[in-house]
Amino acid sequence: MKADCGPWPGTASSLKAAAQLEKQWIVQKGDMISSVPFCSPIHLTAPRTLALLDQFIDIAPLIVPDPQYCVPVLVHPDLSLANVFVSPTGPADVKGFIDWQDASMAPLCLQVSPASAVVYKDGEIIGFVRSSKRGGSGSYPWELPFEISVPLDFFSDFPVTKKDASLQ
Repeated sequence: MKADCGPWPGTASSLKAAAQLEKQWIVQKGDMISSVPFCSPIHLTAPRTLALLDQFIDIAPLIVPDPQYCVPVLVHPDLSLANVFVSPTGPADVKGFIDWQDASMAPLCLQVSPASAVVYKDGEIIGFVRSSKRGGSGSYPWELPFEISVPLDFFSDFPVTKKDASLQ
């Protein structure tokens, strides 16, 4: 398959390139078999998915947020406490991270998601939990040793209205 690997002039063009690559894969592989529970095979037919990808390509320029949320970032996709190494004694200084497979560079607006270690209550970050993979119960909150720079209302700033995103 021939993929548009960039560089892209903006976030909309990177979204379109990803959708085009997905379309190529579907055309080459045909209908998809779902491993998602409770998903009807009718939802994953190639023609239906290709039509949805075409619609996505049409609206891509409308769903791109402000440029401040589109800066390229490197994101670790599995940032759980089990994958963070800290010093064994003294302050909990971060010494390293493991399990970097599937890391990617993409616009911030596509990468932001809460780490599995972060605990939210009523839309606010209240702490993080001990990893049950390391013998903890997974239910004890501590104070965060860092500041979160992404505002909690991050997605409310998107300039898309129903009217803007509707397709004829």
